[in-house]
Amino acid sequence: LYSFCENYLLRIAKHFENRLTSAGRHSELLDRMAAEVPGVRPRFFEPSEIDSFHELRAFRHVFRNVYRSRLKPERVLEIQRLVPEAVATFRRAHVRFRDTLLAIAEGLE
Repeated sequence: LYSFCENYLLRIAKHFENRLTSAGRHSELLDRMAAEVPGVRPRFFEPSEIDSFHELRAFRHVFRNVYRSRLKPERVLEIQRLVPEAVATFRRAHVRFRDTLLAIAEGLE
């Protein structure tokens, strides 16, 4: 789930900003998407919306590197509880972002 969200956000960043750094990129991307870039793009997330995505990002890192340790069942359940709200938040953010872009486009016509 997080990889889908991150790929979506990367496409936005590449299209509008054309500047991505590799160091700390995953965490930085979320923070950047919660900030408006005046004259370039509106924010995707409200700043208050990104905490659960940072949690999902961190868990994805652990999950991808599970050969180094064991997954903790209680942590898996914590993440599982975050997923429905994270999906709803992502949908709301997408609609808000799309609507803002459409309003900007209509203002240009």
